[in-house]
Amino acid sequence: MSNANPSYDPIANEYAEFVNDYHDLTKVGGIATQRLLAAVERFLGGLNEQIILDLGCGEGHLARRLATYCDQVIGVDISGRLLDIALTRTQSENVMYLLDDAQVLGKLSDDSVDTVVSNLALMDIPDLGTTMRAVRRVLKPHGFFIFSLTHPCFQSPHTKILHDESGIAVGRKIVQYAKEGFWRSDNPNGIRGRVGAYHRTLSTYLNTLLSTGFSLRYIEEPTLQDANDELVHHQVQRELPSVMVMVAQLLLYPTLPNVP
Repeated sequence: MSNANPSYDPIANEYAEFVNDYHDLTKVGGIATQRLLAAVERFLGGLNEQIILDLGCGEGHLARRLATYCDQVIGVDISGRLLDIALTRTQSENVMYLLDDAQVLGKLSDDSVDTVVSNLALMDIPDLGTTMRAVRRVLKPHGFFIFSLTHPCFQSPHTKILHDESGIAVGRKIVQYAKEGFWRSDNPNGIRGRVGAYHRTLSTYLNTLLSTGFSLRYIEEPTLQDANDELVHHQVQRELPSVMVMVAQLLLYPTLPNVP
């Protein structure tokens, strides 16, 4: 998990500890990271000569994992405090970090990277359209944009867990979906309660991709198979995915649709 929101600076140390759990496949971040990396391996094959951009790299968790099997990783984030932590945690010489805005990518040249990945970061970025256009600009022809995000349908603002008469979690009540925009969780101590997020509908993500000149190659909605039945969130995530992974490829000569 990573971010492109400067409001992470005040909680950088706490957030960096939170990300340490992202090898744990019983956590949302662990599932997202595992399935994102699986998609990278499936669609890119040999990565030895790849230059990969980690968009919203945060403290560098994903960049360090990608660096074990590709030529160069460039991590970009707008939080200077998280990048400071990334530098202290990164030993690989083929990883570099840039303080930059994901909506602009002003420190990167046109057609300069082979692949862009982003792990649970797009929800932190205010303008999705400008971000995807920046991704398109820095990608080489036919380059891939592979990203994960919290599932916009089931992790929408202020969802409520539903229980049966015995107290077992049986689903989620979606109370806000169509209305897009910035929101904060009701939990003031959680990450989303402290920094908030930008909610968008699934159609907004898909239409923005298509209108920017990408073709959609793959979507995955992983559920939590190794669930702990004693944990409420695990009970729900057996059937309702908390994250989504998308693989898009830049078209060389795109015919852009008219999206209202």
